[in-house]
Amino acid sequence: PRLRWSEGAVRISEPGNDGARLDQATALAQITEQLWQGERQIAVALTAVPPQIRPETLASLGIVELVAEGRSDFSGSAAYRVQNIRAGAAQMNGVVLAPGEEFSFNKHVGAIDEANGFTEGYAIIQGRTQLEWGGGVCQVSTTVFRAAFWAGVPISERNQHSFRISWYEVYEPIGMDAAIFTGPGGYDFRFVNDTGSWLLMQTEVDTRRARLTVRLYGTKPDREVVQTGPE
Repeated sequence: PRLRWSEGAVRISEPGNDGARLDQATALAQITEQLWQGERQIAVALTAVPPQIRPETLASLGIVELVAEGRSDFSGSAAYRVQNIRAGAAQMNGVVLAPGEEFSFNKHVGAIDEANGFTEGYAIIQGRTQLEWGGGVCQVSTTVFRAAFWAGVPISERNQHSFRISWYEVYEPIGMDAAIFTGPGGYDFRFVNDTGSWLLMQTEVDTRRARLTVRLYGTKPDREVVQTGPE
């Protein structure tokens, strides 16, 4: 499912789908019996499993306030870059993380292709700038990183860009960027939700101010985040 924080409360914006569970003991007995009878194609019964997040479970998720916010600026970006920022932000909007779950940017962004709203643009690949699908989507991973940083959650993977980029030095100092690449040998951005409650990620693309904002909603942990440097 996808959620949305609106007017001080969390709501379901896109319902989840039922999963399925196999009764292993029953299936084992069934498979064993039918194999002895010479069967090679065996149908086993599955039980429907409803999504964890449903209207009746919303109140138990602990999504009650803004935990942290990340911002970045994309002033002067080419049209391809703005399109890829909007496409990447849409893939992050409404993502929910269970307590203890690890977030992976590459997993949630999905295929960086035309079907998901991306276009070709310039990106840094192995230290060089070249045309690539989704050029500029690192603006989104950078902004997600900033929200996670200010939430104080453990960062599992964060890779810097090969050289300094002016867009990533607005609102934050040097070093507050996160490069991603979904191709072979690529980079990911990952963090763990250790807040003890569910986390909701919500994005906002303000094209008039050329500003991307990523907000994390949940229950604020009892911690203080202090930024030092760069040195």
